[in-house]
Amino acid sequence: MITFVTTSGSGNNPAAALAFIGPTVNVTLAVNQRAHMVVHKAVGSINAAGANDLDVWACYQNTGGGAITQVGNGILDLRVSQNNRTLVGINHIYSGMAAATYTVGLCGFTAQVANWNSNEWGYISALVF
Repeated sequence: MITFVTTSGSGNNPAAALAFIGPTVNVTLAVNQRAHMVVHKAVGSINAAGANDLDVWACYQNTGGGAITQVGNGILDLRVSQNNRTLVGINHIYSGMAAATYTVGLCGFTAQVANWNSNEWGYISALVF
């Protein structure tokens, strides 16, 4: 069975610890199923020095508990100058995972939490097949 889910929202601002920063969706995988996710979120800064040091990944977390898991090598050390906002996007195919329900989305962290202070809306879609 093929299922599809999509949503939009502001998500969370980048934090000092790994966390979902864009909107997320839940996908339920049966044995041998995969999920394709596409997510985008606007992030930026109004700080006079801009912002840097933002690292992002495609991530998942079992809804039954456990830590957020990063996949892939990530997009590292994103930066913007003052009064700029940029669109960050990631897509990923989750495969080889145990049958369960997972939260999927864009996650990241930064040492410059206060500088990433002009963040906006994001969109996410996931297709389970």
